[in-house]
Amino acid sequence: MLSTVCQFDAHQHRLIHPTFEPWIKRQVSDVKLRDSLFVYYHSRAGTYVVAHWVRNGQFVDVLNLGHSPLFTPDQAYRFKSIFLRPLTPKQLCAKIVQNERDRTSIQNQENDQQVAKNNRMSSTAISISMQGASNGCKPARYFN
Repeated sequence: MLSTVCQFDAHQHRLIHPTFEPWIKRQVSDVKLRDSLFVYYHSRAGTYVVAHWVRNGQFVDVLNLGHSPLFTPDQAYRFKSIFLRPLTPKQLCAKIVQNERDRTSIQNQENDQQVAKNNRMSSTAISISMQGASNGCKPARYFN
């Protein structure tokens, strides 16, 4: 998980050295931090992740690359903006609040759409026409 200290587990985490790893390290001027960066494959989630060691055997995820080990220009931008320009506590708080508002808004929209769909399905009025009953046709008897 991003920004959470994780314990390295050889059954879940496999260290890899993709071609973009040197580029990532070149972006960091702090030598100690640069040397702590690495890329791993998370076998349970099937994702590739850029991370850095914080203590012996413990690391923090920096950027989840998803299910492909390719490093796109968009991911390069995200790496620079997330890792090289970290948020202040106030910015982080505002970001968390905004993300929660967005999530709640999306959930509310989905709920409203489901309610509208349910209302449409349950309120389909069936109109029965008795036209033709007066011209000598007898209505069918449904009950004995």
